[in-house]
Amino acid sequence: MFAELSSAEYFVFVDSTAHITPSTIPELVALSKPVVSPMLKRRDGTAWSNFWGSFTDTWSYKRSADYDNIFTRTVKGVFPVPCIRDMYVAQRQVALYMVQLDVFDNHIDPDISFCKTLVEAGVPMYISNVQDNGWLKSAVTAPDIKLADSEYVDDWEIKYLNSKVLKTEAFTSPCKHVYRASSVFTQHFGRDMVAALNHLGGTFQWKPKHYERPGYDMSSSSFNSTLTDLIVDLTQQHIPHLFPGYYPKGELVDSWIIEVEGKKKARRDTNLAHLAAYHVLVPLDNPADRELGGGYRFTRHNCSITDHVAGDLFIFPGFITHHKYDLPQTEGMHLYLELSFDSPH
Repeated sequence: MFAELSSAEYFVFVDSTAHITPSTIPELVALSKPVVSPMLKRRDGTAWSNFWGSFTDTWSYKRSADYDNIFTRTVKGVFPVPCIRDMYVAQRQVALYMVQLDVFDNHIDPDISFCKTLVEAGVPMYISNVQDNGWLKSAVTAPDIKLADSEYVDDWEIKYLNSKVLKTEAFTSPCKHVYRASSVFTQHFGRDMVAALNHLGGTFQWKPKHYERPGYDMSSSSFNSTLTDLIVDLTQQHIPHLFPGYYPKGELVDSWIIEVEGKKKARRDTNLAHLAAYHVLVPLDNPADRELGGGYRFTRHNCSITDHVAGDLFIFPGFITHHKYDLPQTEGMHLYLELSFDSPH
């Protein structure tokens, strides 16, 4: 019905598994094909993509002779194929035709039913592998936070960053040489990080090194490399601007999620032994009530931060110059992520 009422020349269909680049749609429209899809594939090492090269007589999958060449981009171009899925652009007349036809048969897979209907109707479909237009999200039923490989950094950026571009101008300085960029991470990030604590096994410690609070050692988690790569990609380019003369190596020293529980007093000598060059801190939850206390204090600069919110990103120097301790709160529990980088040794 929408296709009948709309005057658009092309219609775009995108499934939740497809992540595409901004240039994808105009590039596909420029091809002037009835139905065309960008070649997308998973990044988990399998040969899974969003097109089929051939069918059997019973409409089951059949590997075609040219599938590997298209999939690996050994040969680049726009190729006629019998089935596409996940993301495609259709010309108006094809979209109208799809409305008139019942392209989905409840007795078979909806994607196969769609392709079968168009093939039988003589509507050609095409796959383009000329450009790298994106990828397919891997079939992982667990939360994205469990994706344990640097290949998934792009997936994390889409779900967990409010913007993939963080500008140095976005940082403010609530305390001397302490820098904050507000709302860098989405609410999903804190929620999923906290949920993932249930799957960390024996990584909880009552006395983590350099902290007086209970904590979870992220460096031993399965997704530590993904988390570290995300933080380094996000922050490393800004360090020389925030701290002129220092050029970071981006080498992780340690990574913790720290619990700040109500009714426990802060110790002013915490973190003195930590010699990392700089630290990145991300609050994972919002204070239930600001009047209950909580926050972070940098004692040598007589400065406290109490207006933090989940998703903020803080960068500050090592504890030799910036001794930090957690301000006490009367009730509840606060969780924050802190990564330390570049050991002087």
